Amino acid sequence: MTCDWRFVVAVLAVSAGCWGGQPKQSAPAQEVQAGEPAVPRFRVDCDAKHAPRPERDPTPMCWVPAGTMLMGAPAHADAPGDGPERHVTISRGFYLDQYPVTRARFGDFVRAQQNRCPSGPNGACAVDSGAGVDITPGSGFPTDPRFAHLPPHVRHELAVEYCEWAGKQLPTEAEWELAARRDPATGAVHTYVWGDDPKPDAESKHGVSAVGVHDLGTGNREAVRDCYLERTACVSPCVDPIATTCPEHFFSTSRPPFRAVTHVDRGGWGHPAKTRVRGLRSTWSFRCMYRK
Repeated sequence: MTCDWRFVVAVLAVSAGCWGGQPKQSAPAQEVQAGEPAVPRFRVDCDAKHAPRPERDPTPMCWVPAGTMLMGAPAHADAPGDGPERHVTISRGFYLDQYPVTRARFGDFVRAQQNRCPSGPNGACAVDSGAGVDITPGSGFPTDPRFAHLPPHVRHELAVEYCEWAGKQLPTEAEWELAARRDPATGAVHTYVWGDDPKPDAESKHGVSAVGVHDLGTGNREAVRDCYLERTACVSPCVDPIATTCPEHFFSTSRPPFRAVTHVDRGGWGHPAKTRVRGLRSTWSFRCMYRK
């Protein structure tokens, strides 16, 4: 049996790494740490499929990731109700209605309660009726179709009851502000819903936030779960805050002066999204949130 000596030399050269210079080094395998899954780039996710009881309220709901932001106002600012300035964290993401509850949706709720509002005096729907709404007890809250898309302005208790009926609840003040101000894609926290420019452009007129929620910066002030406190009891680091004990406030400038329990308003055209408002109102518009 004969052997080609040239073939043997070639094989030995390759084995020794001498054929064509140094052998190529393979790329090192990427190290993956267990328990640290990659975080995908944020995308707006608003869909009716997120509603917990779509047969009652099929309003699209938008995903709001957990996050941290600076709330309140510094001590030198002329905003006594906003202080102190503090870092606030919402530890779990949630879904928020993409639009405020409409008169048509609220009418569905009223009719499901045998045409009465549970917390209303004698079943009356004590709301700011506006145009084209009949709030007479037993009327079923019929709404002129031309105005059915507008939000009703209802007492705080009715907003709470509606959200519970739909399998949801009112957002807390911090949850509302997180959805209005924080951009999950960049981590930026804006002064206004549409950004930091006090004069929005035409595309921002509906107050659309970075998570896709509409009308947070328009003319309607919205109810949240929190009671109004002159100074928040939660200081940095503050996680998932909510003020549930509602003290009476004395309104000395009213004629006649009076005492009343008040809640916080959020939103309103021209108001910075970081500014809270004392709920010296009898009625609010509102939207609901849901956390799985």
